[in-house]
Amino acid sequence: MQILDIPKSGRRGDYVFYMRRRRLFRRRYVVPRNVRTAARRRTRRDFGAIARAWGGQLTEEQRRAWMASGAKVKSHPRLWQAGPLTGEMHFQGINNARARIGAEMLPWPPEPMVFGPNPVEALLFHCVNGRLRLCLRVSGPVTEDIMVFAQAPCSAGRKKWRHGAYLGLLPAPQDGECDITDLYVQKYGEPEPGKKVFIRTRQQKNGWEGLDRDCGEVVGARPVAAGSPEAGQIRSPKAETRRNPEIRTPKAFRASRLPGSQRCSSRMAHANPSNPVCCAMHKGVPPEHRQTYARVTPVPRRRRTECERVVRNAESGVRNDASSLRQGRWRELWRGG
Repeated sequence: MQILDIPKSGRRGDYVFYMRRRRLFRRRYVVPRNVRTAARRRTRRDFGAIARAWGGQLTEEQRRAWMASGAKVKSHPRLWQAGPLTGEMHFQGINNARARIGAEMLPWPPEPMVFGPNPVEALLFHCVNGRLRLCLRVSGPVTEDIMVFAQAPCSAGRKKWRHGAYLGLLPAPQDGECDITDLYVQKYGEPEPGKKVFIRTRQQKNGWEGLDRDCGEVVGARPVAAGSPEAGQIRSPKAETRRNPEIRTPKAFRASRLPGSQRCSSRMAHANPSNPVCCAMHKGVPPEHRQTYARVTPVPRRRRTECERVVRNAESGVRNDASSLRQGRWRELWRGG
């Protein structure tokens, strides 16, 4: 929930504070599940090996070189603040990125890299022999290692990347496109039509990583081949009626099997209204059969005067004393009589 306090980030006690759109939020801390997947075990193994290499395999000269190089690198901003890295943090960051793509560990710090624009432009879907193919269109030659991340197929209404995983390196392009179908299907399976697929690419060279570039696209309907099993599937009557208006609906089909004296259509009923017949579907009442009602003009009621009211009361036996006449007189005056 959103709270009013000074900007905070991270865990404190039983709560975790985080910033979103320059607003402070707080949630209760929950211990995450320790799911020991193959990718998580491999990452932990590589991280432990690099941590042990800092104190057991590097020499003092190499450690000083990493310290001098880390002092020139800024950390990831947190609460709009960043600071220089230590030698061990810089060593871990460079070699963890290399371990993810299966590269060997670097004992000496590499030179900083300046990446150009990411050549990946968009995500494309192709249907080849009834199978969906996922391709990434590139605008030029691929000179660095490009890491490919993806997330499971999600709703078409989602707009941002969320909870993805590393798939592998971008394959070599062919005719300006890189096929990543095998990488994606091995992780998440073949996406269904109507789902949205997000792909994230990131350049890497010598452990240095560039900016992320996301691209997402909705999977469209696949074309059905003439000889495929899907082509012989039975569709619903409504779908067939929309595809071919000349096909009769089930009610009309059942009505066509009735005897001739009971079979008709709405068009016949409108053409000959004097001969009413039983129709298979009610299409409304024709204008000729609609019942009309004569409109009665209301007559305005004339208001009686005080004298007429006294005479009427005398004939009916009602008491006409002074009080009643006085009340009637004041009522007439109030009404404007």
